Amino acid sequence: MASPRAWALFCVFQRADFAQAFINTLIVSTSAGLLSLCVGVPAAYAFARFPFTGRTFLFLALLVMRMLPPIAVLVPMYVLFSRLGLATTRFSVVLADTTFALPLVVWLMRGFFEDLPAELEESAWIETGFPTPAHPVFDALDISLRSAMSEALLGQKPPQQALDELARDWQRNLRRAGVGKS
Repeated sequence: MASPRAWALFCVFQRADFAQAFINTLIVSTSAGLLSLCVGVPAAYAFARFPFTGRTFLFLALLVMRMLPPIAVLVPMYVLFSRLGLATTRFSVVLADTTFALPLVVWLMRGFFEDLPAELEESAWIETGFPTPAHPVFDALDISLRSAMSEALLGQKPPQQALDELARDWQRNLRRAGVGKS
């Protein structure tokens, strides 16, 4: 006889609306995460590397957005989305999730870019004349950036051991498929 937990899971998976709800969750969370990274990483780089007027004020305003309780922002967002005809769309949920995730992404990535030595970027510019993903310096930067982006997306730093194991598994799978080095 199946355990009560297994039976409950079986009942959930048998519901007709579960698959659609799961797909909606995947679409919304992936889209919001990618949009937060696509907007937040360049913004964080600008906050970390470029001096401009009002930089501190804008960064603090962004952090204040993170400090607001979500319910204080949801009502005005709903009114705005209703007037634009977006109230019952996935796009409105993606925008709302991005609004709450973006300050965290900018804050975490700004710290990453501030800690990243500017000499690393400068050496790639000097050696190649322009930044290129084929350059070994950018390979190291790419690995660090991916780790920092996953930290920003998850809101916590992933354990290094898990990342190493993931990299070893990935390389092993590529070798089995005949793509990687033997």
